[in-house]
Amino acid sequence: MPTPAFQRKNIRLPAERYLGRGLYFITLCFHGRRRFGANPRLTRWIIDELRTHSATCEFLVHAYCVMPDHLHAMAAGASETSNLLKFVMNFKQETAAEFVRRGSGSLWQFKFYDHILRGTIPPTGSPGTFGRIRSAKDCAANPATTPS
Repeated sequence: MPTPAFQRKNIRLPAERYLGRGLYFITLCFHGRRRFGANPRLTRWIIDELRTHSATCEFLVHAYCVMPDHLHAMAAGASETSNLLKFVMNFKQETAAEFVRRGSGSLWQFKFYDHILRGTIPPTGSPGTFGRIRSAKDCAANPATTPS
């Protein structure tokens, strides 16, 4: 009796939900949950690449956090043609290819996690603008999280 093929669960909403000026929270895990984020030099390179790709794909990255085994980022589409799926796909493909060229093996897990956030953060600066959460107060002071 043949063994049934493994089916990956589709965790994406319809593609059109990822177009335009949406606000997203994404999580990308390192392959095998390896602790690549604990390496400061590698972390700096990942952040620099994220900055480059966000500008190219017309996204504003408002916050990011590289953890030992994964990366979080909050990004907003800067134009009606911004496409989160292409942004993440291009970022992962190009960084993974460079990582392999350096002889370091696989960098990213196959998929990524996303949340489409309600409300908006006013776009500031130009695509590729970066922000960093400096303390828990930065999150608590966000008007979107304050009860009305």
